[in-house]
Amino acid sequence: MKRQTKLTLRNLISNGYFPAELIPPFNTKDFGKHVNSIVSSTVGMNIQINGDKILSSKCCIHSIPRILHHRRSLGIPNPFHQLKLAQTIVDNWKDIKKHVYKSKYSLTLPVVKSGSPRAISRSHDFRDIPSIIPMLSTNSRYVLRTDISRYYPTIYTHSIPWACHGKAFAKIKSNRGHNYYGNALDTHVRNTQDQQTIGIPIGPDSSLIISELIGSTMDMEIYTEIGAKGIRYIDDYYFFFNTTSEAEEALTKLHKIAKKYELELNPEKTSIYSLPDSLEHKWTSEIRGYEFHKSLKRQKTDLVTFFSKAFEYSKSYPNEYVLKYSLSRIKNELIDKNNWDLYESLILNSIIAEPSVLPTATEIFLAYYNLGYNLNLKKIGETINNIIGHHSKLGHGYEVSWGLWLAKTLGIKISKASAKELSQVEDSIVAITALDLRNTGLITSGLDLSEWMNYLTHENLYQDKWLFAYEACKKGWVTPSNNYISIDPFFSILEAKNIEFYNPMLQVVAASPENDSNTHVVNTVEQGFRYVIAGGY
Repeated sequence: MKRQTKLTLRNLISNGYFPAELIPPFNTKDFGKHVNSIVSSTVGMNIQINGDKILSSKCCIHSIPRILHHRRSLGIPNPFHQLKLAQTIVDNWKDIKKHVYKSKYSLTLPVVKSGSPRAISRSHDFRDIPSIIPMLSTNSRYVLRTDISRYYPTIYTHSIPWACHGKAFAKIKSNRGHNYYGNALDTHVRNTQDQQTIGIPIGPDSSLIISELIGSTMDMEIYTEIGAKGIRYIDDYYFFFNTTSEAEEALTKLHKIAKKYELELNPEKTSIYSLPDSLEHKWTSEIRGYEFHKSLKRQKTDLVTFFSKAFEYSKSYPNEYVLKYSLSRIKNELIDKNNWDLYESLILNSIIAEPSVLPTATEIFLAYYNLGYNLNLKKIGETINNIIGHHSKLGHGYEVSWGLWLAKTLGIKISKASAKELSQVEDSIVAITALDLRNTGLITSGLDLSEWMNYLTHENLYQDKWLFAYEACKKGWVTPSNNYISIDPFFSILEAKNIEFYNPMLQVVAASPENDSNTHVVNTVEQGFRYVIAGGY
């Protein structure tokens, strides 16, 4: 096993707490900086509200787009209970790592890499799969592909100690204490989600670790039962066989093993097919390999052809992130100023069609703004307000927050109508970002705070609006009827240490269109593709 960087509590809190999909200002650097001085204060801390002891809390929920019309709900755990979960992971990291590395199939083993933007990385990238499959299947004729249905949302938390210590052992009453780390993980992850035993939060690195504890244990049982060559990427499985009957028999055994951990295989994504098979979609190869010319006229034609292909493929492959991949491919191509109007319009078309491109679009617009290009802020503003108005009605926090952040990045004002619509969005990420724009003069009318003001209570510091209840007050953007933060044993410590979870000075890393290196372009495509599709939980 390659030597890794040590996992520290500061790193896990600073870089592995908030989901990566949030807009840039949301971060936990302040919390991580002070976490070692805070953790000792929480031992035995008695938090009471209205005479009731607080034993658990709720996650903030942030809805993000998946594919087609499907959504995924990110969970942002309360810092009090997430701190206890993170501490348990760090204290038992040696045993956790020893356990998960017994897997013979996993490509997503948790790795601590120096310089990584996240505390926990995966041992392989999703893009590695096409090259691994042919190397493992040289003497096989068939592949069994399957995955676990809604993996993170259906994990049974009591199965965590089953995975860590064995189901029979964990079920013995005398073995249920926190001296066994699996029990402690079970308790602390439940405490981040109101004691619920079904599901773990999507977003924090702690969940990646927990999912691998369960996944790796299943891997060991699968290898014992079927002994086939194969790989697993989070919850996606590929196994290789010589006959269909072998594959069918293995599938039956997989069902039984998954059921043992209260999980189900996804019938819609289960198939047995012959080898060799296509290793990647045609659209992926074509978009990645597209060449742009330097001459003004050829480049204009290239833009039309490239986006025409991207738009066509996005309709032909609605279950794939075609436009996100396409913008990641093109973002570091230097587009001539005379072709900017066309390029800008095509990006805006992409935003409307597939809002998951908003982070990449922000990187591109910021880059060309810095290069002195004449951005059509009126046109961009119309698209932003369209996105905010449309998705606010649907409660789509990701699209609304990224629309607001793009507006702030370019200094574009939000219309009165859009501000009125986003006032109804029950999402702390959206609400805090909207208050930032109001504070900087980009929202001047239409914003109704009456719904959000209801979140400003002591109780809500441990409910699903905890982030707004703390951060909006800490920033001084709203004034509560009483200073409930100062009377809370935990959040008063955060306030005293000037810990904030929203830094408006943080920003996306701008694209680099002036850098015309082919290697740089390839790396950018791979990074963009990984950002979108890695993590089929």
